[in-house]
Amino acid sequence: MLLERYAELLRLVEGMQRDFERFALKQNRRAGIRLRKQLQELRRLAKEIRQEIQQVRRTFPPRPKRRRDRAEYSSSSGSGA
Repeated sequence: MLLERYAELLRLVEGMQRDFERFALKQNRRAGIRLRKQLQELRRLAKEIRQEIQQVRRTFPPRPKRRRDRAEYSSSSGSGA
């Protein structure tokens, strides 16, 4: 599912190229309006993808806690001596 969403994201960005060039190079106002609308859609899609990623991450097993080595701990204690 996430790969499909990523492909959708890429299609949306590729679809903006023509309007971006028209707006940036030819100063076409309507192209700018379309760009803003497409960017809003991009924002919405990115938010949905972020939520899906969080849901998937919650299904992962928890990472084991990393224990610090005693030598590493004593050298970073800040005694400075």
